[in-house]
Amino acid sequence: MFGIILSTVAFATITLVTPGNGKVDAETLPSTKFITGSRVYVTMNSSNVRQVPAGSLLGTQINGKQGTVNQGPIDALFDNVAVHWWLIDFDSGVDGWVGEDTLEKVSSSVQQTYTVVAGDTLSAIGKKLGIPWQDIA
Repeated sequence: MFGIILSTVAFATITLVTPGNGKVDAETLPSTKFITGSRVYVTMNSSNVRQVPAGSLLGTQINGKQGTVNQGPIDALFDNVAVHWWLIDFDSGVDGWVGEDTLEKVSSSVQQTYTVVAGDTLSAIGKKLGIPWQDIA
């Protein structure tokens, strides 16, 4: 049986430990799936959104919901599995930390729509769509 020790700076270091034998192997597994500012969407039926990586559940986001990566990755064990966690600012609903395996990057071929309401500014619309406001005008 192996144990896992996680530490994070800009990447995850996973060290396998055998009972009574100390460290036997170390492997660095950086996540480069997203960067801060990446637009992402939920790929599962629903994705759990947590207060901190592997922490308390705040709520869920359903398949197709989009958001922007604000921070990450932070690596933490969840149910004894190492997970890369990303802080996501979703366009609507609850925001928080989401496991990487439930997210994908929005491609330029994904069409985004937004219904303008009175009082909207180009800046606010651009933020919701994850694009510079100048690209809207």
